[in-house]
Amino acid sequence: MAKANVKNAESLARQLRAAGDATRLRILRTISARSSRSRICVSEVAAKLGLGIAIVSHHMRTLARGGLVSPERHGKRICYLLNDSKLIKLIRTYK
Repeated sequence: MAKANVKNAESLARQLRAAGDATRLRILRTISARSSRSRICVSEVAAKLGLGIAIVSHHMRTLARGGLVSPERHGKRICYLLNDSKLIKLIRTYK
């Protein structure tokens, strides 16, 4: 397999692992329901889903490692922005 294909396969595998959890899918749905390019903080996601902040923070880090969301620090708070282009590419892979 060519080097580029291996890299693409590894990237796709990371994205699928990140999205491959019911809680993370709920988080992605919550973030995507907001207006485009709108950031959401961990505490807000936790409140909307009725989950603990530590659990949501863990799942958000996993989504960030998969490239599906991008973190931004605002003081002590970390907010996330949906990485639309990565999600669209991931969805198109399975159409």
